[in-house]
Amino acid sequence: MLFRWDAIVEASSYEIRVDKYQSSPYSFIETVYSEETSNTQTTIIFNDSLENQNYQFKLYARNPTGLLVGKLMVVYSNGCGWDYRFRIFSGGGPCAGDFDGDGDVDGGDLAALAANPDLLDLSVFASGFGKTDCPVIVTLNSTSGLDGFVTSGESAVTWSQIMVGDTSANVSVRGFLSFDISSIPPFANIVSATLRAYQEAVTRTPYADLGNVIVDHLDYGTTLDGTDYDLAALQSNVGTLSDNPTIEYKTLDVTTRVEADINDGRARSQYRLLYPTPTDGDSLRDAAFFTSAYPGTGNLPELVVTYQGPSGPE
Repeated sequence: MLFRWDAIVEASSYEIRVDKYQSSPYSFIETVYSEETSNTQTTIIFNDSLENQNYQFKLYARNPTGLLVGKLMVVYSNGCGWDYRFRIFSGGGPCAGDFDGDGDVDGGDLAALAANPDLLDLSVFASGFGKTDCPVIVTLNSTSGLDGFVTSGESAVTWSQIMVGDTSANVSVRGFLSFDISSIPPFANIVSATLRAYQEAVTRTPYADLGNVIVDHLDYGTTLDGTDYDLAALQSNVGTLSDNPTIEYKTLDVTTRVEADINDGRARSQYRLLYPTPTDGDSLRDAAFFTSAYPGTGNLPELVVTYQGPSGPE
């Protein structure tokens, strides 16, 4: 996406920052881009916006001494102003005109347009009016109390971190994530589903000693307990969630697994995180730690699902 602005005479440099925010309740998520430049344009590549999230572009002009001499603001007729906000949708995004994101273009979207004319123009609404199969994007956080970790000694723990690896007692530890998918209609067409888990810490060398973090698809129900450590999987080794110790969100395509959950009538989509080698037996803790949905935790685990409305069973 290209951003271009008029030069300010007093400015010798421009500070650019793009932050990601949750829309409701309003809260900062992360800074996705930052740059200092003397140019009056920049190109930034973005991921598609998730439901209830937006990007904010911030531009500050500074003189040679570093003094702020200008700032980009969006100002409305009532005098209120704020940073430039926007959302990104590529090919698989919502239909043009589906302003309220409910999967169709109808009177509700006209009301949304009337309330916020800056969404798009009336012609966009008119071109999509009557559509009922618009893709809907939902971001589901994992369920506190159902995510956590379980040891090979069958001890289950739910707290702010999900541990995966082994302990100094050479006990293997596996992580668990559970997402409530009951809001997705039965028989919905699952276009895509992505599991996102934030790796926030790594102790010693689990990736060198134990392998990559892989994921099993499970159905462990309404409680997490010690027997889930080696519970038979619906599908073993769905894919690799993480192959390195970088602190960041790790992602895995789980489209077919969410589709199976919906088709089989399950209310939850549940996963087990593990290393292929349970322990290296060196009496040292080698582990990766992912954030959970424990109250007060940031960077929550997410299941991002794009679906189209149900057409009913065939």
